[in-house]
Amino acid sequence: MDFRRLLGSVGLAVALGLPASAADIALIVGNEEYEGLPDLDRGTLPLTGAAALESAGVTVLTGRDATAERLQRLSAEFVQMAPASDGVVVALSGRFLTTGHDTYFLPVDGGDAGLLEVPRVALPLSVVMAVLDRAEGPALLALATEDVRGAADDPYLSPGLGPIAPPEAVTVVTGDPRAVARLLERLDDDDISVAGLVDRRDGLTAVGEPSTRAPFLTADDGRSAEATLWDVAQDLDTVDAYELYLDRYPRGRYAQEARAAIDFIEGAPERRAQETEEALNLTRDERRQIQRDLVLLGYNTRGIDGIFGPGTRGAISDWQVRNDFEGTSYLTRPQLQALASQAEVRAAELEREAEARRQEQERQDRAFWQASGADGGEAGLRRYLDRFPDGLYAEQARARLDTIEERKRQDAAAADRAAWLDAREVNTAEAYRSYLTQFPQGAFVNEAEAQLAVLRGRQARAAEDAQAREAEGQLGLNMFTRRAVEQRLQALGLEPGPVDGEFTDDTRRAVRRYQDRAGLPVSGFLNEPTVVRLLADSIRSILD
Repeated sequence: MDFRRLLGSVGLAVALGLPASAADIALIVGNEEYEGLPDLDRGTLPLTGAAALESAGVTVLTGRDATAERLQRLSAEFVQMAPASDGVVVALSGRFLTTGHDTYFLPVDGGDAGLLEVPRVALPLSVVMAVLDRAEGPALLALATEDVRGAADDPYLSPGLGPIAPPEAVTVVTGDPRAVARLLERLDDDDISVAGLVDRRDGLTAVGEPSTRAPFLTADDGRSAEATLWDVAQDLDTVDAYELYLDRYPRGRYAQEARAAIDFIEGAPERRAQETEEALNLTRDERRQIQRDLVLLGYNTRGIDGIFGPGTRGAISDWQVRNDFEGTSYLTRPQLQALASQAEVRAAELEREAEARRQEQERQDRAFWQASGADGGEAGLRRYLDRFPDGLYAEQARARLDTIEERKRQDAAAADRAAWLDAREVNTAEAYRSYLTQFPQGAFVNEAEAQLAVLRGRQARAAEDAQAREAEGQLGLNMFTRRAVEQRLQALGLEPGPVDGEFTDDTRRAVRRYQDRAGLPVSGFLNEPTVVRLLADSIRSILD
């Protein structure tokens, strides 16, 4: 249903459970510039109250410096609309004439009217009273006059208001134009009755007892029409219902809440997606597993901590879009199953890729060994270790070099051997360079140059190793996880040493071998990608 199409009709009132009458109506006429008579100073001032009434949903008919013809047209339109209205307000500001029995509101071109012409050109207050007396809701007549004497050429007419005896259901208030304007501006106040407004405002006088009903413009249940419509809008809780309220009260007291409710409803798809994920009641471990699955598939979650922050939400959204789901960043049960399945397939793919890489590396390792180091020559052994420092034959190559070095020690001159032993004991770059300076053709030149290269490499890797060691420490691996890593390395044949949770040089070498085999940056230290890849097919919850 389009509620806006029904706005102002009896059908709308029935549909929303409101009173079956139409909206309130007001007639406001302000005259200043009279022909043949002195102008008034503030006759049009009550017209400023029209804006407040319109904002409250009141239909307002206005006339400024109305001629007799204009006043008759406004009066005819008002008389036609009033029976179908609820609350009725009439505010007349300008010159009045009285016969002593009836009072007439004078148009700006009726200043020379006599007793016989006045009923034809002016608006009788008796007619206004009759219309107000038939109102379904509250009825108010506000008369604004100024203390300005006017010429009355007819002895039967006097300027000003005559005796006023309003019907019981009609409230009549008189005062200067400014006071009447203030009264109109506050008629929709939910907390103050007309009686309260008269007491609070200087320059206003009530004829008889003013209404104590609070507020003046109310629905039949005593609450304001605005509050009643707002209650209905909240009960329906639809965009159309809130827009209906805003159409009638664009600057109403609940306008901001109505616009916020519309924004919330229009954002329902995201809200529903969020509620769907919340209904899954995911545990912290299950959230970690989702993050690991995303990392395996190449999405950056900015951590595996079981907390779905912006990084994880962005990764989920990217995965959804790439897999032809709506990118809400919130998961459904079928999406969880699809994600886990893809991660399982990817883990198997990575294992196959790592195995293929391992076989190729071992093939190259064996081939290089056969070409350079198998014959046992020192130069060939050193070329092999430079190419494969953690290779299949690395230990064998080092053992042969130790044998060669020992033989050289035995064959070297005593001074040469002593200098070399001193350099080895100090084991610094300066010590090895000193040896090379003293014995440029010495028996241990190759060993000295090799040790210098090792030290230079260590120095170059020091900063990287420190950073990698810090990253490993931030993982917070417990002893169970460290042993699990060693068990996995051992199962892969990478010889990490004892499975005791202590990461020795053998463990570091095994990690380097795995990283090289898996196509990861080689450091010998664990990081998030290495742990996820290493344990993807065997342990599903490790980063406690």
